Amino acid sequence: MVRRFVAKGDNIGKYTIDRIGEIEKWINNYPRKILEYKPAQECFDLEIAA
Repeated sequence: MVRRFVAKGDNIGKYTIDRIGEIEKWINNYPRKILEYKPAQECFDLEIAA
C-alpha cells in the first residue's frame, strides 16, 4: 500500500515526517475486506477499549 505514495527504489529519506504520517494515517483508515470493510484503526481502537 505504501507504493501508492512512494515509488519502488525511491529514497524514503526525502519524505518529511509529516508526509509519512499522512501516508500512515491513510493506510490505517483504509477499509479492508478481511476486516469486513472496516479500517484497521477502528478495529484497533475497539480492541484497546475492550
